[in-house]
Amino acid sequence: MICILCVLTMFCTMGLASNTFSIYINAFIEENGFTRAQGASLSTVRCVASLLGTIICGVYYDKLNMRMGLSLAAAMIGVSFLIYSRAHTLSVFYIGAFVAGLGYGLGTMVPVTMMINRWFAEKQGFVLGFASAGTGMATILCPPLITAGLTAGGVFLAASFEGMLVLIYAVIMFFLLRNSPSDMGLLPYGAKAAFPSSSDSAAFDTTSHEAALPSGSLLPQHAEKLPLAAAFLIGMLTAPNAESLAVHLTTSGLDPVAVAAAVSTFGLAMTIAKFLYGAMTDRIGIFRTNLLFTGILCLAFFSGFLAGNGSETAAFLSAAGMGIGYSMTTITFSLYAHSFC
Repeated sequence: MICILCVLTMFCTMGLASNTFSIYINAFIEENGFTRAQGASLSTVRCVASLLGTIICGVYYDKLNMRMGLSLAAAMIGVSFLIYSRAHTLSVFYIGAFVAGLGYGLGTMVPVTMMINRWFAEKQGFVLGFASAGTGMATILCPPLITAGLTAGGVFLAASFEGMLVLIYAVIMFFLLRNSPSDMGLLPYGAKAAFPSSSDSAAFDTTSHEAALPSGSLLPQHAEKLPLAAAFLIGMLTAPNAESLAVHLTTSGLDPVAVAAAVSTFGLAMTIAKFLYGAMTDRIGIFRTNLLFTGILCLAFFSGFLAGNGSETAAFLSAAGMGIGYSMTTITFSLYAHSFC
């Protein structure tokens, strides 16, 4: 049940709010006469709010429990889509993007990692990959449905329906979720002894993980700063590209059906890659796994140049490679933190 709730939470808070959002940006531009720069600025507003949400995440869950906090974060995503459905000016769209960003920052990998920390004593890498696959599922399943909704009734119909579904899920999660195994008289999965602390700061068992940096790495005296630089660069390379994918392919001459299929391909590749990433880090370590995944991401960006010429083959190859590389954004940082701490 915890795994299912983590998957569905990631489906709503990251998959719907971010990964499939590029399809909505296209519709916002067409229905309201925005420029592509104005459409892209919605992602900027959402990312600023996401950063704020992530910064206050610790205090937020200290004040609220996990059950209330996660349910409220999911509800924010639902409310943001209801705002989008009724917005016609850029300022109102900014409000919706800000609300979505708060829900994203407060409801994605930080609380999901905290939940996994409480409920699982082993196999954390695999479980993190499994939970984060919810974002890929959203990117596989939703683009054709969103496109159909936009075709039938525009942003109002598609965003209203999506917002109501997310709000319904938030209510369901509130009734199903429990803060820790001890609330139900259970031990965490794989635990052999007494209950571990349910504190949010409780550490993962990192003995099964290879060190994030192998011995002899560059700048060992500043090793603790390298994950921060890596996080910045990964964020700069992945999120803007993924959220602009549909706009890029549309302006390259692909029809809406092909664009939706390419975004779904992105999601399928990301879903599969997240399972692989989590399992591979448990087996060969974070360092070697990241070498492989970042290499694939580089090839995907080169394919993106060719997709700009209207090549459907290049578009699908680029989308698939970006999905594989983008899988790092939800798992890598949690595992880096575990290894370095």
